[in-house]
Amino acid sequence: MCTAEGQNSAVSLCDTLFEFGTTTKLCAEPQLSVTPKNENICSDLHFKDPYLKLGPFKLEHLNSEPVIEMIHDVVYPDEILDIQSQARGEMRSTPYVEDDESLEISFKRTSKVKYYSERVNAWAAKTSKRLELATTLNIFNPKYRFTSENYQVMNYGVGGYISLHMDEFRLPSNPAIFMGGGRFTTAMLYLTGDLAGGKTIFPSVNVGVPPEAGALLYWSLKEIIAYLFID
Repeated sequence: MCTAEGQNSAVSLCDTLFEFGTTTKLCAEPQLSVTPKNENICSDLHFKDPYLKLGPFKLEHLNSEPVIEMIHDVVYPDEILDIQSQARGEMRSTPYVEDDESLEISFKRTSKVKYYSERVNAWAAKTSKRLELATTLNIFNPKYRFTSENYQVMNYGVGGYISLHMDEFRLPSNPAIFMGGGRFTTAMLYLTGDLAGGKTIFPSVNVGVPPEAGALLYWSLKEIIAYLFID
């Protein structure tokens, strides 16, 4: 089944049809799918920081334009169990935006979600600090009302689905401008792995990533369409 992460945005029927062959191929391949390039390397990420040199992040570069990166072992098994425990029994249907209307329930998105903010949740605050070290982005600043969005702990379940979409409009919407600007990066942490099928795929650049518990997958939002397939 086809699902995806991010805010709903208009994607034409032509986009869906043109990418159908690539989408099917990427979903059918159980392993990492990426076109071999000289730039696709694995490296220790430490930014010459003495602290990070003691335990560098494990970066796997998947694509340059747009940027798609995977960093392994960002969160640890005990932390994963903690957040799963916190979210269990607290999740609700994920809202779905269609024609500028937010729907509480839609057959076009069947996942469940629980939101967490760094202002009130210790796990979220600790994770943001770690992601800032890994990405050099300013993810959370308590002095400002808006920095990054709240964490969305999501569960698609067996056969979970979300329709084809982009994570951001090509031009930010008015609400996004009011909040300080539109999205320019999506970051997704996997809390489970070893699924019976399922990948996050980017058909426009022929990249498909199977889930790996504890890993961070992030990508720049430069006219890119992302899917998550779950069987």
